[in-house]
Amino acid sequence: MSNVRNEKLFKLVATAVFAAIVILLQLTLGLITVSTINLNFVLIPIVLAGILFGALSGTIAGTAFGITVFIQCMTGAQAFGYVLFAINPFYTFIACVGRGALVGLLPALIYKGLSGCIKNKYISTLLTSLSAPVLNTGIFLLCYATLFNGHMHELMTGEGAGVMYVLFILLAGVNFIFEFVTSGVIIPPVAVVLDKAKNAKG
Repeated sequence: MSNVRNEKLFKLVATAVFAAIVILLQLTLGLITVSTINLNFVLIPIVLAGILFGALSGTIAGTAFGITVFIQCMTGAQAFGYVLFAINPFYTFIACVGRGALVGLLPALIYKGLSGCIKNKYISTLLTSLSAPVLNTGIFLLCYATLFNGHMHELMTGEGAGVMYVLFILLAGVNFIFEFVTSGVIIPPVAVVLDKAKNAKG
């Protein structure tokens, strides 16, 4: 009974640590851009939380990300997000917090499913890592297309709207490539090492 209690406490503390790292990364690197690339590594702790401690931990870390982004949109720290917030705060909340929760939940479920059919932990972790940026960008574009497309079209007409759409897709695509590469390179080796350390502690 004591071991079970200690395991639950360890999982709770670890989840809180990952969520804190997510918030810290989003408040610092999340606001830094080089050219059109947003230098954000926030997906890394989110996916690690899900891989190491399960769907609930991943969801908590992802929700922490979403809430932080929503606050940045509300305060104007995220320029494009502030535009979306001005259009519809509720839709912006869905696009930020809902997306964040799903980006934490779905990779954790994917990893659980892959672990049942792929014995090589590195491969299952790599595939999970690569799914995260796909989900993050895909869900965001889906939210934008369904919730904000009509509103943005009303704000901009003619060539201005066309340029805005092209720029938006370009920025999303460039950031996706950055997230895809960093997630695939960093997450698998870190996850394998931390998993061994966790099992050794257990």
